[in-house]
Amino acid sequence: MGKSSSCSPSYSEMTQSNLIDHIQIRGEVSADYSDVYEVNKSAFEQDNEARLVEKLRQNHNFDPNLSYVAIYENGTQRLLVGYLLFFPIKIQLYSKNDNKKLDLSVNECLALAPISVLPSYQNRGIGSKLISYALDNIKRSYLMSYHCIIVLGHENYYPRFGFKPAISQYHIHPPFSIENENCFLVLELIPDKLKETMSHNGNVYGVVEYPKEFDEVS
Repeated sequence: MGKSSSCSPSYSEMTQSNLIDHIQIRGEVSADYSDVYEVNKSAFEQDNEARLVEKLRQNHNFDPNLSYVAIYENGTQRLLVGYLLFFPIKIQLYSKNDNKKLDLSVNECLALAPISVLPSYQNRGIGSKLISYALDNIKRSYLMSYHCIIVLGHENYYPRFGFKPAISQYHIHPPFSIENENCFLVLELIPDKLKETMSHNGNVYGVVEYPKEFDEVS
């Protein structure tokens, strides 16, 4: 990108509406990798998420069409300020009666993780623009073969994009304990497809299985 965040305008110099007009969303390319690392590291104030993304790129299930960047452009200024990644996952099904693992799973799923924005650009609508663009792109392309997207995030933020509580409404659980189950959410890309799959298989519940890279980076 070639420009540091110190070159970016301050809050007093640019309103949110003006800033968002200068944000372009596009697919990530290999030339973005070093800037994406810095955005993730800065956004999370640690390098766990940055290292996770680098590891996921080495996974054979990584699809470059599922990662997106937000670019701030204004005249000669050009800076990568945001990043979003979807990654294929599966939902393993279990019997509610005895918690037995079944020979059934939902494989056409994605996890949204991570999404990041440079600290000085946060709360300016960039994350929402990233998500909206990415979802529209998925729904317009071959990526529509995916049935749903899982995210662990703010219960009052993601519902604006159509996400719903995964545990209470779909009986889909994370593979770890969480304090607030309403923060574990799912978006059906094909209306009612996931709900039909869960109900069709009877008295079952699902547990999300993330790639091993999620456990390796902590």
